[in-house]
Amino acid sequence: MLRIRIKTKFGTITKKSSIYDIIKAFKITRKKIKKRIVLKDMNYIKEKIIEFKKKVKNIPKDSIISIDESSFDTHLTPLYGWSVAKQRGYATNLVRKL
Repeated sequence: MLRIRIKTKFGTITKKSSIYDIIKAFKITRKKIKKRIVLKDMNYIKEKIIEFKKKVKNIPKDSIISIDESSFDTHLTPLYGWSVAKQRGYATNLVRKL
């Protein structure tokens, strides 16, 4: 994907090894990511729930499909990432404040 971006932006073709050489020169390393939890404000979440209910209210009931006993994990974070050498990499999860 990075190679495609470089080709589109600069009109040049690069090898994967060249990209890794550049990353290494800037002292950026790939490492296991540590999760960081950021608390959200409950008022923000309540506003979003009210907004969602208003949107759903205008949809006819026969147009709504409800799937019981299903779940979606919205807190997925990458296991690995890139960061400056000798510094920890973080992935942020937003969690509601109690």
